[in-house]
Amino acid sequence: MMRSGEIRFRELLKTAEHLGEHRIRTVERRSDGHGEYAAMYLETELIPGEWVKTYFWIGVPYGETPFPAMLHIHGGGSQTANLEHVRHWTGKGYVALSYDWKEELSRQEYYSDLADMPTKDMEEEFDPLQSVMFTRLIHAKKMVTWLAQLPEVDANRMGAFGISRGGTVTRLLNAWDNRLQAAAPIYGCGKHMSPGRLNRNVRRPHTLDDTYEWEQLLSGLRLAEREQSPMLIMSATNDYWGWMDAICEGAVHLPEAKRGLFFAANQNHHLDGWAGATLDCWMDALVKGDRHWPQAPAAVVSVHEGALRVSAEFGADELSVLPQKLRFCWSWYDWSEVLPPGRYWHVKEIDCSPDSGFSVEIPVIDPGISGFVYVDAIYADGVKTSSFPLRFSPIYLGAAASGLPLTLKLADFTHGLDGWHCPEQRTEPYDTDFRYVFVDDPSGGKALALDEPGMRFALVTHKSVDPMMQEDKDHLQLQLRLFVDVPGVWEISVFYRPDQAGQIVWVSEVEGVLGWTDVRLARQSFGSAGGKALSSWDKMHKISVSFVPEQMDASSGCRPVLGPVRFV
Repeated sequence: MMRSGEIRFRELLKTAEHLGEHRIRTVERRSDGHGEYAAMYLETELIPGEWVKTYFWIGVPYGETPFPAMLHIHGGGSQTANLEHVRHWTGKGYVALSYDWKEELSRQEYYSDLADMPTKDMEEEFDPLQSVMFTRLIHAKKMVTWLAQLPEVDANRMGAFGISRGGTVTRLLNAWDNRLQAAAPIYGCGKHMSPGRLNRNVRRPHTLDDTYEWEQLLSGLRLAEREQSPMLIMSATNDYWGWMDAICEGAVHLPEAKRGLFFAANQNHHLDGWAGATLDCWMDALVKGDRHWPQAPAAVVSVHEGALRVSAEFGADELSVLPQKLRFCWSWYDWSEVLPPGRYWHVKEIDCSPDSGFSVEIPVIDPGISGFVYVDAIYADGVKTSSFPLRFSPIYLGAAASGLPLTLKLADFTHGLDGWHCPEQRTEPYDTDFRYVFVDDPSGGKALALDEPGMRFALVTHKSVDPMMQEDKDHLQLQLRLFVDVPGVWEISVFYRPDQAGQIVWVSEVEGVLGWTDVRLARQSFGSAGGKALSSWDKMHKISVSFVPEQMDASSGCRPVLGPVRFV
């Protein structure tokens, strides 16, 4: 027997599948070589007694109708309806729609009026209309309803993708709407979709019955088995919004035929350079029906003569079209209290050929430390698919320590990024990649700069939590090789429990010296906002190196550089 909350939940969902009385107003028109674009308002009674004015951009390609359709659901923060996403999909032959579900945020000219829809989750009682996630779910369903009835749209070929909070809405939409042929939640995956994660402002205790009911209706993990269409889960391994472990816990409940995976190693709320081509291929294959979606390899862990190996295995029907590259990504995840946002991921890339055996050996520092591994397959057209991650225990499998020495080196850019990346979160639309530049260090070796004019210089790594860094370091100093060409201040920050509850940050500021310089910092030189010094290097779960120019208008002209970083 359904509870009253569930009955109302399902009634409102059903109502959102009917357009009902509505009004449309156009506020701007544009065009290019691919199609016509319009900024519009849709006015509907989204929930009983509440008329909502939704601002959106829509693009219609030139050519013979009807076209497949694509819905974009933006993230939280300051995002809104996004014309760039609409242009992209219209250029690919889709009717594309991107709508604003956040109301006015940054004094933009046009924005939605969401009436009394909640901005937080369940402030007073367990009622569907008190849930920000549920009301945004029915908002998304109403936009699908309007899109499907357009004469330019083939209602049997529709897809949806969302980013961050919009990714959460996308996954809920796919669970409660059977009109999509494919979906792709980006970052919005995992336990953060559970109602309990958003109830900080609840004004009365939730009973067991309350919690059970809402987990059934809105929890991403509980809804995994009822996802209606194939879903490509795209996320970063260190993402704060959708934790890696929770993504895997939910993905295991998805039938293989309905699951695609894409992970970006060592990133947080940012994807890598293969993201765009991968999302395009997923939608073209499942919505348009004019491309082939390559199946991901399976990761297999084995031990031979004490050595731990990870192999990529392909089905017989996939061997005719092998990827160009394989990327093996692993993390030693349980050696300390470091949770997913703070873990460090090793990456080893090889050419995909029978001669390679499709496998690599993973060095084992301590067989008693368990690991987490997945394999990326990168194809000639830029599409990347990820295997389902495996957890493994070297000691249980019979692996021996590899005899590798411990290291105190945190950065050496002679062979690439070495586990460092720019933490800038460009999610709307996702950036294909940052432009990194490797420069020569006069003292030998390489250093890392950013070719991003006007953007603050910042690089981060989680490498310090890797078992290879487990040596006793508290008596040592942190040495950084730095270069800058304008006056300013270097900020070296140490993070404990990064991007999660209980995060603590200690900062050490260093006056920028023009040219190249070596800086040494004792742990006592790092102070928190409360004035306490860093008590141990073991609390360094993430390190950030950034530069603030003395004159902010000079940031477009300066080019800071980070060289080797190590303990001495």
